[in-house]
Amino acid sequence: MRELLTFVLIILLCSNSNSQTVNISVGGTFTQCLGSTTDSDASVGNYGPNESYTVTICSDGTGNTITLDFSAGTFDIDASDQLLIYDGNSAASPLIDAYNNSNPAIAVSSTTANTSGCLTLVFNSDASVEASGWDAAIICG
Repeated sequence: MRELLTFVLIILLCSNSNSQTVNISVGGTFTQCLGSTTDSDASVGNYGPNESYTVTICSDGTGNTITLDFSAGTFDIDASDQLLIYDGNSAASPLIDAYNNSNPAIAVSSTTANTSGCLTLVFNSDASVEASGWDAAIICG
């Protein structure tokens, strides 16, 4: 019984160690297949005016593709602001699309042509109206 409890505890600790929230304002590159990605205010309030952030999220090797599932969380980006998602490890990669309330994101996946297994997110807000932003699940497969 003690071995079983130890085994379960190890599994839980390992699965939680790879799960984190990637806040776009932190920037950089993250390698993970669990957790979520959020706007700068992490779904607590509205993102700020005049923001310009970039973050890259890559598969951790468990799959060649990565998906951001916005349907599991929130998506509220003012029509004059944009979340651009690129199919690769930089903003020089092919643009998948630009998203806001006029063109909301539901689920965005890297393509099989993308050998990096990454998606790069670039968020820009203007000086006027802000909204509650986004919270999307990170899934690899």
